[in-house]
Amino acid sequence: MRLSKFRHPLAVLRHTLGMGQKEMSALVGCSTVTIQKVENLGLKLSEGLAKRISHETGVSLGWLLAGDPEVPPKSRMIGPPYSKQIFELARSKMVTKGAELAASLTTLGFYCQIRSIFRSAVRAGDGDLAAYKFKQALRALAQEFGSTEDFTTRQSSDAFIRKIQACFRQDIAGARNCVLPLDFVVQRGKLKQQRSKRKKQRSRSSSSRSVKA
Repeated sequence: MRLSKFRHPLAVLRHTLGMGQKEMSALVGCSTVTIQKVENLGLKLSEGLAKRISHETGVSLGWLLAGDPEVPPKSRMIGPPYSKQIFELARSKMVTKGAELAASLTTLGFYCQIRSIFRSAVRAGDGDLAAYKFKQALRALAQEFGSTEDFTTRQSSDAFIRKIQACFRQDIAGARNCVLPLDFVVQRGKLKQQRSKRKKQRSRSSSSRSVKA
Protein backbone atom coordinates (compact mmCIF):
# COMPACT_ATOMS: atom_id res chain seq x y z
CA MET A 1 0.00 0.00 0.00
CA ARG A 2 1.41 3.39 -1.02
CA LEU A 3 1.79 5.78 1.92
CA SER A 4 3.37 8.83 0.31
CA LYS A 5 1.36 11.06 -2.00
CA PHE A 6 4.61 11.90 -3.83
CA ARG A 7 6.21 9.82 -6.55
CA HIS A 8 9.86 10.82 -6.02
CA PRO A 9 12.06 11.81 -3.04
CA LEU A 10 12.72 15.20 -4.65
CA ALA A 11 9.04 16.09 -4.19
CA VAL A 12 9.21 14.88 -0.57
CA LEU A 13 12.25 17.11 -0.03
CA ARG A 14 10.51 20.16 -1.48
CA HIS A 15 7.45 19.55 0.68
CA THR A 16 9.64 19.20 3.78
CA LEU A 17 11.28 22.54 3.00
CA GLY A 18 8.06 24.28 1.93
CA MET A 19 9.68 25.08 -1.40
CA GLY A 20 8.14 25.37 -4.88
CA GLN A 21 9.54 23.77 -8.03
CA LYS A 22 10.71 27.15 -9.31
CA GLU A 23 12.58 27.84 -6.05
CA MET A 24 14.23 24.41 -6.11
CA SER A 25 15.31 24.79 -9.74
CA ALA A 26 16.87 28.18 -8.97
CA LEU A 27 18.64 26.74 -5.92
CA VAL A 28 20.27 23.83 -7.76
CA GLY A 29 20.79 25.48 -11.15
CA CYS A 30 18.45 23.58 -13.46
CA SER A 31 15.16 24.27 -15.25
CA THR A 32 11.77 24.00 -13.59
CA VAL A 33 10.81 21.49 -16.28
CA THR A 34 13.64 19.22 -15.15
CA ILE A 35 12.37 19.28 -11.57
CA GLN A 36 8.83 18.53 -12.78
CA LYS A 37 9.95 15.60 -14.96
CA VAL A 38 12.07 14.06 -12.21
CA GLU A 39 9.21 14.27 -9.72
CA ASN A 40 6.74 12.78 -12.21
CA LEU A 41 9.19 9.96 -13.09
CA GLY A 42 9.49 11.23 -16.65
CA LEU A 43 13.22 11.80 -16.21
CA LYS A 44 15.76 9.86 -14.15
CA LEU A 45 17.54 11.93 -11.52
CA SER A 46 21.15 12.16 -12.67
CA GLU A 47 24.04 11.72 -10.23
CA GLY A 48 25.22 15.23 -11.08
CA LEU A 49 21.91 16.88 -10.24
CA ALA A 50 21.51 14.71 -7.13
CA LYS A 51 24.95 15.86 -5.93
CA ARG A 52 23.98 19.51 -6.38
CA ILE A 53 20.69 19.01 -4.53
CA SER A 54 22.48 17.20 -1.69
CA HIS A 55 25.14 19.90 -1.45
CA GLU A 56 22.67 22.79 -1.44
CA THR A 57 20.08 21.26 0.90
CA GLY A 58 22.09 18.97 3.19
CA VAL A 59 19.92 15.94 2.33
CA SER A 60 21.51 12.50 1.81
CA LEU A 61 22.70 11.78 -1.74
CA GLY A 62 21.98 8.08 -1.26
CA TRP A 63 18.42 8.82 -0.18
CA LEU A 64 17.80 10.88 -3.31
CA LEU A 65 19.27 8.28 -5.69
CA ALA A 66 17.44 5.38 -4.02
CA GLY A 67 14.21 6.89 -5.38
CA ASP A 68 11.87 5.69 -2.62
CA PRO A 69 9.42 8.43 -1.55
CA GLU A 70 8.10 6.21 1.27
CA VAL A 71 11.40 6.59 3.17
CA PRO A 72 11.68 9.83 5.21
CA PRO A 73 14.43 12.27 4.15
CA LYS A 74 17.88 11.52 5.53
CA SER A 75 20.61 13.99 6.37
CA ARG A 76 24.14 14.06 4.98
CA MET A 77 25.27 14.23 8.60
CA ILE A 78 25.46 11.16 10.79
CA GLY A 79 23.12 11.54 13.72
CA PRO A 80 20.43 14.20 13.38
CA PRO A 81 17.40 13.39 11.17
CA TYR A 82 16.78 15.67 8.21
CA SER A 83 14.81 18.83 8.89
CA LYS A 84 14.51 22.43 7.76
CA GLN A 85 17.18 23.26 10.31
CA ILE A 86 19.64 20.96 8.50
CA PHE A 87 18.77 22.83 5.30
CA GLU A 88 19.58 26.15 6.98
CA LEU A 89 22.86 24.72 8.23
CA ALA A 90 23.63 23.51 4.71
CA ARG A 91 23.12 27.03 3.39
CA SER A 92 25.80 28.19 5.85
CA LYS A 93 28.02 25.27 4.69
CA MET A 94 28.09 23.82 8.21
CA VAL A 95 26.62 20.48 7.10
CA THR A 96 29.51 20.04 4.67
CA LYS A 97 31.91 20.40 7.60
CA GLY A 98 29.90 17.86 9.60
CA ALA A 99 29.89 15.39 6.68
CA GLU A 100 33.66 15.72 6.35
CA LEU A 101 34.06 15.01 10.05
CA ALA A 102 31.90 11.88 9.69
CA ALA A 103 34.02 10.41 6.85
CA SER A 104 36.00 8.22 9.29
CA LEU A 105 32.81 6.72 10.73
CA THR A 106 31.55 5.97 7.22
CA THR A 107 34.89 4.35 6.27
CA LEU A 108 34.85 2.09 9.32
CA GLY A 109 31.21 1.19 8.65
CA PHE A 110 32.10 0.10 5.09
CA TYR A 111 35.00 -1.97 6.42
CA CYS A 112 32.73 -3.80 8.89
CA GLN A 113 30.15 -4.49 6.17
CA ILE A 114 32.77 -5.81 3.71
CA ARG A 115 34.34 -7.93 6.48
CA SER A 116 30.98 -9.47 7.30
CA ILE A 117 30.21 -10.28 3.64
CA PHE A 118 33.66 -11.71 2.95
CA ARG A 119 33.69 -13.92 6.06
CA SER A 120 30.25 -15.24 5.11
CA ALA A 121 31.56 -16.05 1.62
CA VAL A 122 34.60 -17.85 3.06
CA ARG A 123 32.38 -19.99 5.29
CA ALA A 124 30.32 -20.91 2.22
CA GLY A 125 33.47 -21.87 0.28
CA ASP A 126 33.22 -18.84 -2.03
CA GLY A 127 36.06 -16.76 -0.61
CA ASP A 128 38.04 -16.63 -3.86
CA LEU A 129 34.99 -15.58 -5.87
CA ALA A 130 34.07 -12.88 -3.34
CA ALA A 131 37.65 -11.57 -3.29
CA TYR A 132 37.64 -11.36 -7.11
CA LYS A 133 34.34 -9.45 -7.15
CA PHE A 134 35.48 -7.07 -4.40
CA LYS A 135 38.69 -6.32 -6.31
CA GLN A 136 36.77 -5.62 -9.52
CA ALA A 137 34.33 -3.32 -7.72
CA LEU A 138 37.08 -1.47 -5.83
CA ARG A 139 39.16 -0.93 -8.96
CA ALA A 140 36.12 0.45 -10.79
CA LEU A 141 35.45 2.86 -7.90
CA ALA A 142 39.12 3.88 -7.81
CA GLN A 143 38.98 4.68 -11.53
CA GLU A 144 35.86 6.79 -11.04
CA PHE A 145 36.81 8.65 -7.85
CA GLY A 146 40.58 8.21 -7.54
CA SER A 147 42.64 6.52 -4.84
CA THR A 148 45.92 7.40 -3.17
CA GLU A 149 46.92 3.76 -2.59
CA ASP A 150 46.20 0.31 -4.00
CA PHE A 151 45.41 -2.29 -1.34
CA THR A 152 44.23 -4.94 -3.81
CA THR A 153 47.69 -5.97 -5.11
CA ARG A 154 49.92 -8.40 -3.22
CA GLN A 155 52.55 -6.80 -0.99
CA SER A 156 55.03 -8.03 1.62
CA SER A 157 53.16 -8.97 4.79
CA ASP A 158 54.95 -6.58 7.15
CA ALA A 159 54.58 -3.54 4.89
CA PHE A 160 50.95 -4.37 4.16
CA ILE A 161 50.06 -4.73 7.85
CA ARG A 162 51.82 -1.45 8.71
CA LYS A 163 49.82 0.40 6.06
CA ILE A 164 46.55 -1.10 7.32
CA GLN A 165 47.39 -0.24 10.93
CA ALA A 166 48.16 3.35 9.96
CA CYS A 167 44.81 3.67 8.16
CA PHE A 168 42.91 2.21 11.12
CA ARG A 169 44.62 4.48 13.62
CA GLN A 170 43.74 7.51 11.51
CA ASP A 171 40.08 6.54 11.05
CA ILE A 172 39.51 5.43 14.64
CA ALA A 173 40.94 8.74 15.86
CA GLY A 174 38.75 10.59 13.37
CA ALA A 175 35.65 8.64 14.43
CA ARG A 176 36.26 9.42 18.10
CA ASN A 177 36.77 13.09 17.36
CA CYS A 178 33.72 13.49 15.11
CA VAL A 179 30.93 12.50 17.51
CA LEU A 180 31.16 15.65 19.64
CA PRO A 181 31.75 18.03 16.70
CA LEU A 182 28.68 16.65 14.89
CA ASP A 183 26.50 17.45 17.89
CA PHE A 184 28.30 20.76 18.22
CA VAL A 185 27.49 21.68 14.61
CA VAL A 186 23.77 21.26 15.28
CA GLN A 187 23.87 23.08 18.63
CA ARG A 188 25.93 25.89 17.13
CA GLY A 189 23.32 26.32 14.41
CA LYS A 190 20.54 26.52 17.01
CA LEU A 191 22.45 29.10 19.06
CA LYS A 192 23.14 31.16 15.95
CA GLN A 193 19.43 31.21 15.08
CA GLN A 194 18.51 32.17 18.65
CA ARG A 195 21.03 35.04 18.70
CA SER A 196 19.76 36.29 15.36
CA LYS A 197 16.15 36.20 16.62
CA ARG A 198 17.05 38.11 19.82
CA LYS A 199 18.98 40.69 17.80
CA LYS A 200 15.94 41.33 15.57
CA GLN A 201 13.69 41.63 18.62
CA ARG A 202 16.03 44.17 20.22
CA SER A 203 16.20 46.10 16.96
CA ARG A 204 12.39 46.25 16.68
CA SER A 205 12.12 47.26 20.34
CA SER A 206 14.69 50.02 19.86
CA SER A 207 12.90 51.30 16.74
CA SER A 208 9.58 51.33 18.62
CA ARG A 209 11.04 53.40 21.48
CA SER A 210 12.57 55.84 19.00
CA VAL A 211 9.18 56.41 17.31
CA LYS A 212 7.45 57.00 20.69
CA ALA A 213 10.13 59.49 21.70
